[in-house]
Amino acid sequence: MVFHSRSTKASKKKIDLAKLKPYLLNAGIVLLVGVYVYAGALLIQFIERVPVRVEESSRVRRDNENDMPIIAMDRSKECVLQALRRIVVNSNGNCTHVQKNMSLLDACYASDLRKLDSVYEATPTEEEPKEPALKKYEIVDGYEQWTTTDAILFCFTVITTIGYGNVAPQSFWGRVFVIIYGTIGIPTAMMAIANVGKFLATLLKTWTRPFLLLCRRVKRKMHRKEGNTGSEVKETQRLMESSKRKAKKIEDDISSHEDEEADEDVEESDVTETIVLFVAFLIYIIAGSLLMSYYEEGMTFGLAIYFNFVTLTTIGLGDLVPQSTDWLFVTLIYCAIGLALTTIAIEIAADTLKKLHYFGRKLDNVQNVQIWFGGQK
Repeated sequence: MVFHSRSTKASKKKIDLAKLKPYLLNAGIVLLVGVYVYAGALLIQFIERVPVRVEESSRVRRDNENDMPIIAMDRSKECVLQALRRIVVNSNGNCTHVQKNMSLLDACYASDLRKLDSVYEATPTEEEPKEPALKKYEIVDGYEQWTTTDAILFCFTVITTIGYGNVAPQSFWGRVFVIIYGTIGIPTAMMAIANVGKFLATLLKTWTRPFLLLCRRVKRKMHRKEGNTGSEVKETQRLMESSKRKAKKIEDDISSHEDEEADEDVEESDVTETIVLFVAFLIYIIAGSLLMSYYEEGMTFGLAIYFNFVTLTTIGLGDLVPQSTDWLFVTLIYCAIGLALTTIAIEIAADTLKKLHYFGRKLDNVQNVQIWFGGQK
C-alpha cells in the first residue's frame, strides 16, 4: 500500500511537470530575448562610442565661425580713425560741431552691428524652446556613447521590426552589427511573441467561455420559443416527406444536418473570437494610453493612443519615442504583449481569408446543386 501511494504521488508530479513544461519553455524563450536585448545594447554602445576630443574640436570650429563678425569689426578701425580726423579738422574745438559729426562714427559701426544682430538671432538661446534631439549621448571614461535607454530601445525595435529611427549606427561596424543582430534576433523574438500570443488567446477563451455559454443558452431558448408556433403542422409535413424517401436518404440528411450544425458552431466561435480579440485590443490600447500619458512627459492621451497604435502595428514612424528612463521596462513589456495581441489578430484575419476563398470556390459549383421539393427534384 505504501509503495502504491508513493507511485501515485510520483505519477502526479510527472503530470504536473508535463503541464508546466510548455510554460517554462515559453518563459525561458522570453528571458532569452530579454538578455539578448540587453547584451545587444551594451555591444552597440561599445561599437558606436567616440573619443570626446573629436566633439571638442568640432565645437572649437563652430566657435571660430561665430567669431567671424568680431574680426570684421576689427577691420573697421580705419573708418573710425578717418572719422576722428574729420571731426578734429571740422570742429576747431567747438563742441556743437563735434556732436554733429558723431554720425560719422555711428556709420562706421552700423554695418558691424547689423552683422552681430543677425548672428545672435540665428543662435538659439537657452530660454527659447528647442525640439527634442534625436540623439542623446553620455560621456563614460573619456568616450561619448549612446545612453543605455536609447541603446536598449534601439535593440528592442530592431528585433521586433518596429524601428523608431531615433538613433542609428553611424560607423561601418555598427551597421554590420545591426545586420547580424537582426538576422539572429528577429526570428527568436517572433517565436517568443507568437508563443505569448497563443498563451493570451488561451486565457481569453478561458475567461470569456462562461459568458459565451450563457449567451448561447439564452439564444437557444429564444429559438425554441419561436419554433413552438406552428410546430405541429411542420412535424406532420416532415413525416409525410420522410416516408417517401429511402432510408439511405434519411441517413444522409441526418449526417448533413449534423455537419451543418457543427459548421454553424465553428463559424459562431470564430466570430466570437474575433469580437473578443477586437474588444481586448481596444481596451489594451486605451489602458496603455492612460498609463503612458501619466508617466511620459509631454505625451497627452491622444498622442499616447497614436503612439500605441503605430507601435503595436509595427509601423514605427519614430515621431514619438519613449523618453522615461524609470518606466522603460514597463513600456517594453507593454509593447511586447501588444505585439502578441497583434499577432493573434493577423492569424485570425488570415484564417478568415482562407475560409472566404474556400467558400468562393464552393460557389463556383452552385449550378450542380440538386434541389428537392416535395420528394421530387
